[in-house]
Amino acid sequence: MIKNVPDTRRKTTYNWTILLTVNNGFYDFFQNWWWHFRKLDISVPVSVIAEDDIVFEKLTSLSDSSIEVRRSEYISIDKTVSYDSMLYKKMVSARPTYILMYLKNGTNVIYSDLDTVWLQNPMPYLKGNFDIWSQLDAENYLCTGFLAIKSKNVTLKFIQKWEDALRDTPTLNQPVFNWLVKQSSIKIKQLHSKRFPSGKQYFDQFSKTERLEVVVVHNNWIIGHDKKVKRFQNVNLWVNETISLV
Repeated sequence: MIKNVPDTRRKTTYNWTILLTVNNGFYDFFQNWWWHFRKLDISVPVSVIAEDDIVFEKLTSLSDSSIEVRRSEYISIDKTVSYDSMLYKKMVSARPTYILMYLKNGTNVIYSDLDTVWLQNPMPYLKGNFDIWSQLDAENYLCTGFLAIKSKNVTLKFIQKWEDALRDTPTLNQPVFNWLVKQSSIKIKQLHSKRFPSGKQYFDQFSKTERLEVVVVHNNWIIGHDKKVKRFQNVNLWVNETISLV
C-alpha cells in the first residue's frame, strides 16, 4: 500500500504541472507510474484527465491532495483500445486540447504517457532557451509521449495549430506534431536518448549499465496492454497489480 508520508526536507519547487491522461483500461499503468513517481519526491503537482466515469471515480477516491483530477469533456472510453483504431485516434487527438487548458492559464506542462516510468527527476534536463523539450522516437523524429512545454505566446500558437489539425479528422497525433515542427520556427530541445530512450532502445539495445543512466523509460515500440506489462515485468519495473493508492 502506498501511504502519504510527511517529508520535512527542503524541496525545490517548479512552475510546472505534470499532465497525464488515463482510462479504466490503463488504470494499472497509472498505478505503476504513480508508485515510481512518488519515490522521486518531486515537488510538481500532477493533473490527471479521466477519460471515463469509472476511472474518474477511482481517481477522485484517492486521498492524495497533490493530484488534481478532471473528467474529460471529449471522451468516454473505459477500456483498452487497439493502436491505430478510430477510438485510439480519437483519444490521442485530444492531447493538445488538454495541454492548451493549462498553457492558457500560464502553467508550464510536462505531458507524460502512462507507459513510462520515471527513474530520475527529469526537471534538471529542462534547461536552456527552448520552448519545448521532447523525447525522441527515432533520429530527428520527436515523440509526443514525453513533452515539456513552456507557457508562452509561441507555444500557445503552436499547440493551437496542433489541436486545429486534429479536431475535424482525429488521427495519430505524433506525425502531425512532427510535420508542424518542420513548418515552424519553434525552439525544441531533443532530449538525449541515453537519458530519455525509446522502448526500442531501452528494452532491446541498452546494456544493464546503460539502463542505470536512464531518467525516463518509455515502453513504446510495442503494441498491446499485456505485452507492455510483460516487458516492464522483465526488467522489474512493474509493481504488484493489487497495489492500493489510497
